[in-house]
Order: sequence, then structure tokens, then C-alpha cells
Amino acid sequence: MWIGFVALLLNIPLDLAFMTGWGPLPAMGAMGCGFATAIIQFCLATAIFTLYWRGRRFRAYRPQGKPQAAHVREVWKIGLPIALALASEHALFAVGGFLMTRFGTATLGASQIALNFTGMMFMVALGLGQASAVLIGQAAGARDAAAVQRIGKLGYQVMTALSCAIALLLLAIPERIAGLYSKDAEVVAVTVSFIRIAGVFHMVDALQALGSGALRGLKDTTYVMQATTLAYWGVGGAGYVYWFYFNDAGPQMVWWVYCAALASAALLLGLRFWLQSRALPARYEQELTA
Repeated sequence: MWIGFVALLLNIPLDLAFMTGWGPLPAMGAMGCGFATAIIQFCLATAIFTLYWRGRRFRAYRPQGKPQAAHVREVWKIGLPIALALASEHALFAVGGFLMTRFGTATLGASQIALNFTGMMFMVALGLGQASAVLIGQAAGARDAAAVQRIGKLGYQVMTALSCAIALLLLAIPERIAGLYSKDAEVVAVTVSFIRIAGVFHMVDALQALGSGALRGLKDTTYVMQATTLAYWGVGGAGYVYWFYFNDAGPQMVWWVYCAALASAALLLGLRFWLQSRALPARYEQELTA
């Protein structure tokens, strides 16, 4: 966390230096911002790797001897479905952004503003989802079914409360949020319409993030990939097709497609975790008697 915070603080002046040209640096405009960010990301990766390799508390986790094929296969078996699930989710929003281009620059900019702000709010949900994955993984490794169920229940309670609070914030002051990004009246008006939908969007997005994290803690990553792909490209894809070919709705419909796809994912993942956690006591008992 501290490494990331320092990187953020360094990124701000470095962005300005490369964009506007400080001292011997040329003014590179928007490309300078990307160049500065690339430098910071490289430094960030180097710092994290150095901390891992030199920190005493990570000594027990450093590679010992040659890579073992069984462990490499396990990493791929767990990690590849996670990557594909994330790619499927990003593609949903990429296609939505592409469809937004039909409505002009102001609408496209408004959608990006709404996505940017809700993306920052989503970091809370993402952090809780990853924390749940870690704690549930530890409990599952200890074969403590009661702890898995307790952590999952608490995670859903906390996530629901926080996501409702953030949703209320989005619904209460959409004009002020939009005004932070733009003074253009047209952009602000369209942004407000998106942010109001984003209240629902954030709630279902937060719950699907928790469901994904909980199931990853149980190493059930293949199901996460299958469920999210079905939700994003079954429900979401059908919504896009209907909107594009059979309905003359406005750009707000794209955001409702986001909501439907994420709600479907949240439902499928939450139901799976509930069923899996209920089955754990019997599964662990069978493992002990085997």
C-alpha cells in the first residue's frame, strides 16, 4: 500500500514534467503522461520485487531449487481462468465504450467520467473482495468450514452496507460529481444521467467482486470464469444486440446492459459460494476419513 501511495505522489509531478516540459525535458503533451506513467509502473514493479526478495518476512516463500512441474500446473490451472474472467469483464466495457461512440464526443466523454468515478469507488469493493479471497483461502487451507462460512457471510454483509452507502452518494450528488470533471453543460447533463444509473451499477458490481473473491479463495476459479463469461456475454451480449438492432434507446441503455450483466454475475457467483460453503463440512469429513 505504501509503495503504491508513494508511486502515486511521484506520478503527479512526473506527469506534469513530461506533459508540459520542465527544464531539459521536451513538452510531450498527452504522450508525456503515458511515458511518465510507464516509468512509474516500472519503478513500482521493481520496488515490490525488491521488497519480496530482500524482506525477511518473505524469506520462507522464496523459490527453493528448480521449479516443480506440479506446482507450475496448479498455478496455471488457478490463474488462467482468473485472467480469462477479467478479460471477459474488460471486454464488456470496451464494447460498451465502442457503442457509445455512436452518440458523439460529449456522450462518450460523459460515460468515461461516470466510469472513472465509479471505478475509484469500486476500489473499495475490489479490496474487500481480495481480502475475502485471502481469508477464505486460509480457512479453506485449514479445513475450517465454519470459518469459511463465517467470513463469507461477514464479507457479504459488509459489502452490501458499503455498496449501498456509495450508491446513495452517487444518487444524492450526481451534479457535483459531474462538475468535478467538466464545466460543459451538455457533458454534465449526460454524465448525471449515467451516474444515477451507476448507483445500481456499483451495488451489483461490488457483489460480483465479492463473489469472485470468495470463490477464488476456494480455488473455484474455473466456475468464476464460466459464470462471468455467461453473464457478460450471454446476458450482456444479448442486451447489446437487442439495443443495437431492435431498440432505438439512448446511450443510457448501455449502462443498463452493464447493470444486467453484473447483476447476473453477482447472482451466479453468490449462489455458487453459498452451495459450496454448505458442502464443505461433509467434504472435509470425507477427506479425514479417506
